[in-house]
Amino acid sequence: RGVNTYTQFVKDNYLEVPESQAVYEIRGELLDEFEKAQTSHAKVMTVIDYLCENYKYSLNPEHDPEFEGSVLDEFLLSKNEGYCVQFASAATVLLRSLGIPARYVQGYTAYDYDREAKYDEDGDRYYEAKVTDKNAHAWVEVYIEGLGWRAYETTPPAYDSMYYQSPGNLNPSKPKPPVTPNQPEPKPEDPVIPPPPVVEPGEEIV
Repeated sequence: RGVNTYTQFVKDNYLEVPESQAVYEIRGELLDEFEKAQTSHAKVMTVIDYLCENYKYSLNPEHDPEFEGSVLDEFLLSKNEGYCVQFASAATVLLRSLGIPARYVQGYTAYDYDREAKYDEDGDRYYEAKVTDKNAHAWVEVYIEGLGWRAYETTPPAYDSMYYQSPGNLNPSKPKPPVTPNQPEPKPEDPVIPPPPVVEPGEEIV
């Protein structure tokens, strides 16, 4: 009963979609491929692939002062470029529009870590990592019934590294997408970033 109750809670709270012309139009473009996908993961990747292949990554996206609409619509319809916040927000709303419970998550990624394990007084192993404001990041989590919440990377540079260069390539049949202008090429030797921890509501990036 507990699992069913929580699943219903998720559906009641994580499927809301704001009014958006862009979301309506893109949902229509994705619907056929989405419905053909055989697994929950493949359905999620339909949305993430679309965003990362059609929008540019930029730490300084331009703003169109003449655009009338929401920030989300401007990203999807006008400037077509953004950083992790825009990509994660768009993925969250598009996934919800297709019936997949999703939530926007913001926190830090600790990829610059000391690979040599250390041990505390109790003999428990741990690693040290340098985490600064540059490690601030945003991603999306989707709820898969029977599995719970699963983190997905939505930002092009990290998306390329995680889904195409990782040893367990999750999209082996899909060609590697081209790197867009001003988008840094991920280093092949970099470790795969594990799904980051959930940031609880109310927490804030300093």
